[in-house]
Amino acid sequence: MATKVMVPLADYLSTSYEHDREYVHGEVVERGMPNRDHSEIQTEIWLRAKNAGLFAYVELRHRLHGDLYRIPDVAIFAERPAQVPSDPPLAVVEVVSPGDGHSELKAKLREYQEFGVPHIWVVDPQDQTLSTFQAGRLTEVTQLDLDGRLQLTRHDLFPKAA
Repeated sequence: MATKVMVPLADYLSTSYEHDREYVHGEVVERGMPNRDHSEIQTEIWLRAKNAGLFAYVELRHRLHGDLYRIPDVAIFAERPAQVPSDPPLAVVEVVSPGDGHSELKAKLREYQEFGVPHIWVVDPQDQTLSTFQAGRLTEVTQLDLDGRLQLTRHDLFPKAA
């Protein structure tokens, strides 16, 4: 079993990593390595959100509270956020990467919920599914809807899907 290495917050915030990492209660946590499908989905969500007049950011570090920093795959805001937002976005999207663990993903989704994010979405390129996370539950849906301002379907994100 790997030993956890505790890192001071100031060190995390001043260190550059080849692949950006999250900070969870003193521990620097690696994120799943994205692939082409992951990147294409992030780009499509970003484009559609921008075209809807929203502010969308790919892999923008967020301070959820004190010593908890997460990096959603896509964050969507009504207004331009701070450099490191500490207020919740309208929506966060997690695109499942190869090697992402289910329990780690659910923990991250719960943290977004506790942070106050009203729309928490999960896109799984492998299974070609869309899900929402509400009240501690992950529910598969046919469309992701941001209060009528942005709608995304399986066909939008998986154009080769039947």
